[in-house]
Amino acid sequence: MWKSVSEGSKLCFLLAICSAPTTLLPPYDGKASHPEEDKSKFLDDAGKRQYQMLVGMAQWAVTIGRMDIAYAVSSLKIPNKQLPVGSRPLELCPKLTATKGTFKADFLEEYPDAKEDRDPKELKTFGKPVQTSVFFDANLAHDLVTRRSITGLLVYVKSTLVSWTSKRQGCIASSTYCSEYIAMPAATEEAISIQYMLRSLGVPVEEPTNLLGDNLGVIQSAAMKDADLKKKHVTISYHCVCEAVAAQIIKPI
Repeated sequence: MWKSVSEGSKLCFLLAICSAPTTLLPPYDGKASHPEEDKSKFLDDAGKRQYQMLVGMAQWAVTIGRMDIAYAVSSLKIPNKQLPVGSRPLELCPKLTATKGTFKADFLEEYPDAKEDRDPKELKTFGKPVQTSVFFDANLAHDLVTRRSITGLLVYVKSTLVSWTSKRQGCIASSTYCSEYIAMPAATEEAISIQYMLRSLGVPVEEPTNLLGDNLGVIQSAAMKDADLKKKHVTISYHCVCEAVAAQIIKPI
């Protein structure tokens, strides 16, 4: 199966899978992370299967712990095209950062009946409560063909990384603010999932999950009841986040 795959493609793939997280990469030239610009011919059926196999192997590596290549692997999920043949290895996932400071807001007037849905049959919890955190970020218009952005999520229980995601967004964002706000509900869903999982294991979770992002405008607008949002999908994201804040499920920071 490897015979019809170019040597450059093999090198890029093996570097992405086998290199250590601390490997220093050559200077970024903007090409390695954009296979959608590949002008080579479309693959035949056998080539498609090989490509899907390679990307599937890379995705499995991400699942079992190589979160540093999640961003690069999500860029490769483009059907019918060959793996990049350039001299640069795949770009590694940049670290997500968070801004300092918190905000205080009262959502009770806007969402008076907001409350967390708890399983009435959940296990009795034991031990000390744990704090959960979700870091979220978005890369605006990453795909140079479709201009779809990419959402990145890191989920922590105390100081332990337990889950990570790098995925294309389902719609085109027209601004950084919009792409970040689309990523925020995804982080909210991850917060709900991790809280439910921990409680199902008998681990107490009493504090809201910290949501940490690097866009101050998005964080601040999540605390504004009269935020001027005109796009429907952004408005839906806004209410999803605000209701979760009112229910004390999450706490944007």
